[in-house]
Amino acid sequence: MKMFLRVKKTSKNVWRVFIFLLVSVEKVHGGYKVIGVSQPIRAAPGDDVVLPCWVSPNWDATRKTVEWSRLDQRQDSTKKYVLVYRALKLDRRLMMESYIGKASLIPEALRSGNVTLKLSNVTVNDSGRYKCFLPSLKTHAVIQLLVSDSPKTGNLSKPKDKINIESKDERDWWNVLWAPLILFIIVSSLFIKSNFSVDLRLCDVLKPQDEPHLPLET
Repeated sequence: MKMFLRVKKTSKNVWRVFIFLLVSVEKVHGGYKVIGVSQPIRAAPGDDVVLPCWVSPNWDATRKTVEWSRLDQRQDSTKKYVLVYRALKLDRRLMMESYIGKASLIPEALRSGNVTLKLSNVTVNDSGRYKCFLPSLKTHAVIQLLVSDSPKTGNLSKPKDKINIESKDERDWWNVLWAPLILFIIVSSLFIKSNFSVDLRLCDVLKPQDEPHLPLET
């Protein structure tokens, strides 16, 4: 009975360690990267453009805060963002007037970490460097937009090196979980080995001694 209770207690401790490791992974900011395209996004006035930005490995941004801002433009102290997403909706109180109704995200893509910015009917004034910042991860990416009415520019809102950020990398889950899984296996094996050795010694101590055989009287 004591051996059963000890094994049960050990199992509970091992699972507590494993759950702690999984929760800790979400807090490691270094495990995630905010990625944007390296080449400038080119467009003509009147185009609808996208500024690709996503988190790798996949990270659910549905209930997180997403901030898009301009790095090359003087900003008002209160309305200084191109777009602010928080509490499952856009916070227009902090957005610049010129981008309200113009800037948006892709709601269905947030679950996979796609925080791409969409701008409709762009003008030359929209040219500049845009910063995508995720406060939860404390990291950002910068994408440049060039809007020109030059005939050579054309509609080049889709960069040549555009990556399909909707697709999921099958290895993403492994990139996040491999360390705690290995540590869990090591910790659990040590727990089981140490406790079973103690239990076996306890069984040897509690094992009844054989009574000496007395010679039969003839």
